[in-house]
Amino acid sequence: MQTITLSRSDAKNYADLVFGEWPAHRRFGHQAGSMPEWQQMALIKEIRDGTTITNLQIFHDGAWAHPPRDLPFALDEAIDDVAQQARAHAQELSVIFTVERATRTMQLRLVTGNEALPWFLWRQVPERLDALFGRTRDLTAGARPISLEDNHLRGTTVCLASNTTTPFTVISSAPSVTRELTIVSDHRPDDEIRVPYDQLLIRDKFLPEHHAGEFTQDLVGVWRMHSAHQSGDEPQPIEAPIELTIRADGSFYELSDGVDPAIYFFDSEGAGGHLGRPFHGYLATADGRDYVMGHNGTPNGIARVADDLDIVEELVRDGDQLCRTQNVVVDGIHRYRTTMLYRRVE
Repeated sequence: MQTITLSRSDAKNYADLVFGEWPAHRRFGHQAGSMPEWQQMALIKEIRDGTTITNLQIFHDGAWAHPPRDLPFALDEAIDDVAQQARAHAQELSVIFTVERATRTMQLRLVTGNEALPWFLWRQVPERLDALFGRTRDLTAGARPISLEDNHLRGTTVCLASNTTTPFTVISSAPSVTRELTIVSDHRPDDEIRVPYDQLLIRDKFLPEHHAGEFTQDLVGVWRMHSAHQSGDEPQPIEAPIELTIRADGSFYELSDGVDPAIYFFDSEGAGGHLGRPFHGYLATADGRDYVMGHNGTPNGIARVADDLDIVEELVRDGDQLCRTQNVVVDGIHRYRTTMLYRRVE
């Protein structure tokens, strides 16, 4: 974390704005509420995927919350300018402007790379701000072991089950094929280490959904993807390890060590992306055939429904080979077909 030194004139201008009257009308003409007597304030400008997002928080009555009024525009714009200048040197970053009312202390900080990730998860921002203002964090309150089906972990704060006092940030999105997660400590954000997922505790994620299913073929086991292709293309080898594990209760999870940018694929939530994104769900049957369903998706018979998409995925086993075919219909028109071939490894 880098501290940005404010010039004397900037410090005076910022103080006049932050300790002065905040606008009575919010942006887009909405009426603002009455402003509480806050003790601390934080304005966070995060930049990722080319987009700037603003998170304004005040601390009062023992908790962080979004205020009923916007900051004066000139101050918001000044902090935004700092973030845009930093953007030339980092793709992912957060600029954090904090104020202590009692001492009239202001600080401007910049975090980039791995160190910026926790600031992108708004549910974690209050505890990160507490740490900046010297309030301790209890990493074990409500903590649970990480599951193989946990997803979207990137940026999440975790701790080791053997050492619950030291926070780490998860860099990977989900456990890898080797059942590991990549993490970094707050003190050494550039030193990435790989740790078995079952050695970590997490406390700020909901337990993943889990639904049992049913199937007609003998599908239980571990299947490794070896090739895939889009409709009309020749099969191509899959270099990144991608493994599908089907349980006896009809549920499954899929882990990967990377994505294949050449193969377009729709995940369990109906989001389009590249093959290799973690996919967890359950199997369903219809007319003696086996279909793939997502834990988080909206089912409609054998289809997963997401906005204007209908996604139907079928599994067909042939000896030690497993064929998985994903068909995607958009607004009633068949648009995509992806075929994935697996080989049984366990």
